Amino acid sequence: MDPLSAIGLASNILSFIDFSCGVVKHTYEVYNSATGATSANAHIKTVIDDLAKATEALGPEVEATTKHSKALHELAQKCSGLSEDLLRILKKLQVTRKNSKWQSLRKTLRAAWSEKEVASIEKRLDSYRSEIIMRLQLMLHDENSSTKSQLDSIGEASSKLKTQSADKFSNLRDKLDDALQTLGADKTATLKEIRQDLCNLQSMASIMPRETQILRGLYFESMYTREDTVVTAESTTFTWMVEAEDWHESVESAEDLDRLSSGSDADAQENLSMRSPSSIAGTEDSSTEERDSPHNDSETVSSDDAPSFQSERIHAYTWKERKEREEMDKRNQIRSFFADWLQFGRGVFYISGKAGSGKSTLMKFLSRQDRVKENLQRWAGGKKLVFAQFFFWSSGNKLQMSVEGLYRSLLFEVLKQCPELIAEVFPDVWKRSGRGQNAFEGLVPRFPEIEAAFNALIATQSFPSHRFCFFIDGLDEYEGDSVQHWELAGKIQQWAKSNDIKFCVSSRPHTEFMKTFPDEANLRIRLHEVTSNDIRRFASSMFEKDVNFRRVSDLYLELVDDIVRDANGVFLWARLVVRSLLEGVGRHYSAAALRERLATVPKDLGQLFDQLLGAIHPADRKLSDKIFLLVSYSEGLSKVFSIWPSPNVLMFSWLEDLEDPTFPFTLPVRGYSDAEIVERHEAMRCRIDGLSRGLLEMVPTRESDLYFKYRVQFFHRSVQDYLGDHSRQSDMQNRVPNFNPVEDYFRLQLAEFKFARTSSKQLTIVSPLYDNLVQTIVLLHKAASRRLKFDILEGYGKALESHRRLPFSHPQEIGVNTGKIHWCQTIPYSTYAMDKALDFSYLHCLSFYGHHEYLHAKVQETNALLRSSGCLNLLLSASVRRESETVRVLLEDGANPNEDIDIYERSADADDPGRCRASIWMVFLADLATTTIRRFAILEILLKYGADRDVFFLLSPRQKHGRNSEALETPSNSELVSLSLQQWVDAFGPPNHQAIKTLLLEESPGSGWWSQLRRAVSSFGHKSMPVVQKYKVWQPDDMRWEDYEVHSVCSKTAQLHIGFLAQMY
Repeated sequence: MDPLSAIGLASNILSFIDFSCGVVKHTYEVYNSATGATSANAHIKTVIDDLAKATEALGPEVEATTKHSKALHELAQKCSGLSEDLLRILKKLQVTRKNSKWQSLRKTLRAAWSEKEVASIEKRLDSYRSEIIMRLQLMLHDENSSTKSQLDSIGEASSKLKTQSADKFSNLRDKLDDALQTLGADKTATLKEIRQDLCNLQSMASIMPRETQILRGLYFESMYTREDTVVTAESTTFTWMVEAEDWHESVESAEDLDRLSSGSDADAQENLSMRSPSSIAGTEDSSTEERDSPHNDSETVSSDDAPSFQSERIHAYTWKERKEREEMDKRNQIRSFFADWLQFGRGVFYISGKAGSGKSTLMKFLSRQDRVKENLQRWAGGKKLVFAQFFFWSSGNKLQMSVEGLYRSLLFEVLKQCPELIAEVFPDVWKRSGRGQNAFEGLVPRFPEIEAAFNALIATQSFPSHRFCFFIDGLDEYEGDSVQHWELAGKIQQWAKSNDIKFCVSSRPHTEFMKTFPDEANLRIRLHEVTSNDIRRFASSMFEKDVNFRRVSDLYLELVDDIVRDANGVFLWARLVVRSLLEGVGRHYSAAALRERLATVPKDLGQLFDQLLGAIHPADRKLSDKIFLLVSYSEGLSKVFSIWPSPNVLMFSWLEDLEDPTFPFTLPVRGYSDAEIVERHEAMRCRIDGLSRGLLEMVPTRESDLYFKYRVQFFHRSVQDYLGDHSRQSDMQNRVPNFNPVEDYFRLQLAEFKFARTSSKQLTIVSPLYDNLVQTIVLLHKAASRRLKFDILEGYGKALESHRRLPFSHPQEIGVNTGKIHWCQTIPYSTYAMDKALDFSYLHCLSFYGHHEYLHAKVQETNALLRSSGCLNLLLSASVRRESETVRVLLEDGANPNEDIDIYERSADADDPGRCRASIWMVFLADLATTTIRRFAILEILLKYGADRDVFFLLSPRQKHGRNSEALETPSNSELVSLSLQQWVDAFGPPNHQAIKTLLLEESPGSGWWSQLRRAVSSFGHKSMPVVQKYKVWQPDDMRWEDYEVHSVCSKTAQLHIGFLAQMY
């Protein structure tokens, strides 16, 4: 009995006890029946029927495998015995006289039974009631309870995705716990309430894994990376978008300056002189605590170092305040327009801005503002508000810059908030996810299904219960060309026509977007035109936070004014310029020298980048070039692969070690200590900042392990575009001719793998250590020389063995290293409980990813590697992917497609999955027939090398599912339809159709009596089912594919049911 069935049985027992107590204890009024029978008779008949139904719900005989399920089963039998006693006595109460008057059923019962019998029934019911309450409490709290374990697992999986269902599930469990305790204490809770909670718990526990499964299919690792790395708005920057600005002080200041410039008011001179520098800059006055620094002394850079500019500054401040006032009026108007759109508007609100003008920072700021959500809630009214955001990023991986990433992110955010919509937008995936133990776990929706789901959501013109607001940043960073940008803009405009869906989007002012979205003042912002005051605050804050601020405190406002004037609304330019000036302050530059440095800064970003990198000392330039080349190579990988993280900052700490050709191959495996990691982090923060001149940054990750805490990436897309230029890449490579960013990247990856701290968490499949291994394996066989490839693969193999053998090295790990690595991959992909019993195989992982040259060399050394080892076989690992060359090489080396391996049956009891045997060929066919990846080239190769041709498929009628559907019924033999391998291939018509057909028509090399005898002997004792039934034959003219699904794969001696689990590596 599986844990959820146990909850169902407990609920039915409660229902029976509650009803039986009513039969015994409650009174009923009796009236004459219009049918001629006495009203008592009519009522007793109803009671008998209801009691029979309640007893039937106690269920048939089931196999109880745990102490709690056994106890429930015994209690159900006791209840069935009590039911028989009640039914027998109730039937005796039925009379045949018409118009008999009975005051109540309770009175009748007591008249028929002795006081002793009544007391006995009541006592038994009370005992059963106490027993079921106690059993439920144990089932839900006992640490060894499979019910508690499964409920915990379901809740934790949902909680990791932060779904709404996770909160409801947790609250329901708490409510049930309270009810059980209350009932046991003062009996204020009722059995009916507890039964209802149990039913709800069972229903949610059945549905939530399906929800989680689909949400996991939508989620991708870098979904929030761009949003996380966007700079958070500085201090009060951008607050004007949600709060009206108070510019009363600015008005007074402008008036003072007006009078001062005309010399009409002596007090104005005093007022201006008394104002703090920060208040002139439009920020609150702040004091910065002096920090320890070798350059931090009492020396200041005074404006007295240059001629007096008092009259010019008075005029400048007059102009500045007037411009500031005009811009503030415009910002307040924009804020009003935006607030109106949030509360009452529809369609698209468009934010445009130059490169580096702070669009992403603004979008991040707005998406996290409570005021924005409050205004949207007014728009939603009585409907549920659903808010989601997506940040396009051309510097990220493929999903971060694609429409697929947009669809997956928005759907993920919507559906985790509204799980009730999953079955509506993913009807087919929802059906597939609900096929019980015969279903594949971890179903990943294909892109056509994702696109259809998003369109189904967006196409709804009016939702009865929901309203959606989507924020999309960086439309110009979408990977498409100009035509595709036009299409994306048109789609968004079309999507926003729904009454209940609207979008706030941002991009550079490209024609495709400027021409598509409404050019109306109340629906558009030109951000770079209204951020002078924000840049002023931002630049002032950078100066004021610097450790050497005291030296420039009398001058910095003048510099800030010039920066604001020349920035033209571009935060990135302002940031780099302030950084350059602060570098000069740290070197004790005079006021005149700082002004000169600012005056010579190029106004164009590209020219500014040239100037910054040109200032790098020649002795440092080679190391700088290596860093830029490595980051550029990593960024390039992210555009090819859907998930590819930026490089770990620690990799750059080993750059100089690469001069030794034996690095890191000869170094022992050793986990770094916290102190070593912190020391390297601090060193690399200074080095990367200096060698990149601020164009690269260390960004924190979501990893808890300090070793993987920081990665390196370009500060801004403009930097990537600049350095990605082919001529600049060539110049950098020419300066370091002996540096190979491709091959050296793999050496650094291996170093990261060898020096990582191991823990039980790192040796599970969701870990950066596993990601490091798979990323290297995936790319290595396509991008490295044969010699280096073998060295890297050997290095990883030896490092893995050390990770197995050595004690865990993470300082917070208290567990014992058992030597098992839980990085296993199965077909179908599974998080099944028994996966914990499987052990990762490095060689089979290499086979899975197509490293046939390395495998061939290993097989030549040890031919026994070709034979099955328990659940593993190199040929099977290669065949489930489209690595046909690896399959061919293994078959030429002597692999046998008809060899058996161990697989797992998907039994109802997750704690005890059954192990049986099946041939590699049949497992391959089962996987081929039930996945969307059609590997017909591999099918042809396997047939050429002797795969059994005498196989066929059994199809069963596809069953219908609802959101709350129960487990599906097992089809009978009469419902099954046989389909030959030839018919199956004909239906798909692959390019090699004729070659496969020819092979199937040839006489099988294994069709002789000796081969048949060998197969029969090899199958003896296996837990496989002989095929003896005759089934209906597939009729293509009378049957439709969409009405059937694959039930099993059969040969003359065995049958393999769909729903097994096979290990790939």
